Amino acid sequence: MTRLCTALLPALLLGACAAPTPPVTITFPLPGARVSNPVQVDASAPVTWRVDGQPAGTGRHWSGPLPPGPHTVTAQGPREQASLTLTVLDDAPPGEIRTLTPDAQGAVHLSAGTFDLILGNPGPATVTTLATAQVSARPTAATWQAQLDARTRALLRTPQRPAGQGRLTAQTTAPLERTFQVPNLQDAGVTPVPATLIYAGTHVAAYAESGTDLQAAAQVARTFDERLLPREQRLFGQVSDVDADGRVLLLFTPRLNAAQVAVGFFNPADLLARSADNPHSNEAELLYLGAPDAADFNFTPASLTATACHEAQHLIHFAHKTLPRLADAEPPIEDLAVSEGFAHLAEDLCGYGTLGGNVAFVARFLARGPQVSLDGTDLTGGADTAERRGAMYTFLRRQYERQADPATWLRQVSTSSGVGLDNVARAGGARVDALLSDWWWTVALAGRDAPGARAYQPTGTDPDTGDTTGLNLTAGVVPLPGGLSVTLRGYPGSEAFPGALPGRGFAYRRVQGPVTLTVPRGLTLQVLGR
Repeated sequence: MTRLCTALLPALLLGACAAPTPPVTITFPLPGARVSNPVQVDASAPVTWRVDGQPAGTGRHWSGPLPPGPHTVTAQGPREQASLTLTVLDDAPPGEIRTLTPDAQGAVHLSAGTFDLILGNPGPATVTTLATAQVSARPTAATWQAQLDARTRALLRTPQRPAGQGRLTAQTTAPLERTFQVPNLQDAGVTPVPATLIYAGTHVAAYAESGTDLQAAAQVARTFDERLLPREQRLFGQVSDVDADGRVLLLFTPRLNAAQVAVGFFNPADLLARSADNPHSNEAELLYLGAPDAADFNFTPASLTATACHEAQHLIHFAHKTLPRLADAEPPIEDLAVSEGFAHLAEDLCGYGTLGGNVAFVARFLARGPQVSLDGTDLTGGADTAERRGAMYTFLRRQYERQADPATWLRQVSTSSGVGLDNVARAGGARVDALLSDWWWTVALAGRDAPGARAYQPTGTDPDTGDTTGLNLTAGVVPLPGGLSVTLRGYPGSEAFPGALPGRGFAYRRVQGPVTLTVPRGLTLQVLGR
């Protein structure tokens, strides 16, 4: 006789017999797995969990933090149990930087130890991390450069052509007198400014408005012509020559000193043909500079020479990226933040890391730290700020130092049709998020015993200018002309993460584990084990 399932006689009446209950198994992870926190374990059916012999709850899934090292997880079913041994890795082995993945509640768990943390915003917009955070909506007046950028973008919404098209003869001799159409720094107007030729060299011709120290201005022009513009062209590419005179023109005018808005500027409209939309083009490679004044740090001869390098980079960038593509439906114009960052990098690479003011911009960035956006709006509503320029210069200096062929990288950025950080990353064969992470840590760990690869190259002294080149974010007190100084003390650490982070901004802190932290949506938390 066949033995029946007598315990389930009602089922027999329906012609069925209950199958045996399948054994409980742990379906994830595999035995011997090496995992990171938070640990997650799954079973084939609801079970009672024990971790290292201690009760850990019930259900088909268990998740939680465990100290680094081996652990035994047991799943107890109705009649049998399953177990496995797994090893929990350190959250970050000493010297290794990791991005932590939050659990379902947005939390990350750090085990015992000392950890450096960066909370970073990889996106372009501000992320509010706390409900109580105060993010100012106060409008900030646009800088002169931002206004000029807006004018250029508006001009290029209508078809334009380069200046000089159809010119039959080259202008090899610079006229002794010339009247320039100079944009006003206080409004959208233009002022005719008569000027006198004070220098004519191989690559540069310089003019000065009355009231300018002619001897000092001529020396600035000579230095730029003979030593610095050739160097800059080797790095960034050749300047254009829309007026066929073979030279870049410098105009020294005390109007910039009086306005105290800009030390110098380049107006892209001057490379475009004069037209109804662009009636005041000077149709020349023209850089505007203030008048030399040894008593004003902004307008010392060294500062003006550095500014000439700065503005020449704007000229070269526009000539390579935008001028050849004027026939495009939307000619590319470099993002203002990236454009200014490269111009400050050009000052450094031309031999002016301090005397041109770069060090002051960096000091402002370091002082405000997590409030500063790399390429967007900061927490007070400012965009083209000294702090943002300092940030972008430190970012691009880092990228320059990482390239196997820096000059090729510089030219790829300026000659391509792309713009912004994506183009900067693409030229170096990298992703923006990877570049941001590298920059965040390089800046944050300066002076804090950084891993060897996370540091700027040592600073040096330029043989042509005698000025410091490169970056030392913990240089301390840096003397400037006229008895001035700035102080570089590295990136500030925080006792707690801020309530908001601007686009591409970041905050740094050091913590002692074990600790649980919440990662707000849209931000990334990276850890370095000490």
